Amino acid sequence: MGALKPYQDAKTGCWHQVIDHPESYDEYSCTCMIGFAMQRGIRRGWLPQNEYQPCVNQAWRAIQERTSADGKLINVCSGTGKQKTLQDYFDRPAINGRDDRGGAMGLLFATELIESE
Repeated sequence: MGALKPYQDAKTGCWHQVIDHPESYDEYSCTCMIGFAMQRGIRRGWLPQNEYQPCVNQAWRAIQERTSADGKLINVCSGTGKQKTLQDYFDRPAINGRDDRGGAMGLLFATELIESE
């Protein structure tokens, strides 16, 4: 988590489609997965709350802003296997709308937050 923390976009609260390339788009599902993992780590005492909770809170705000009331999501990276080049990763399209995988990651994150209350 310590290696991922510096790559959270200070403006949007998201992590990017290619984590260490801020020129790639801010991505929904990785933000959910990282936010979930940080919150789980806090809840189980593996991560210090004072250091990681602000990241989780910022990620959750970003996810709320990118999830509409009718289930449409913004900037879910299309699923893919290993790519040959960095450019191939950049060229993966963002899904804007309903997406089962992205929605599942949002629910996973939300459930972990509820468990932590």
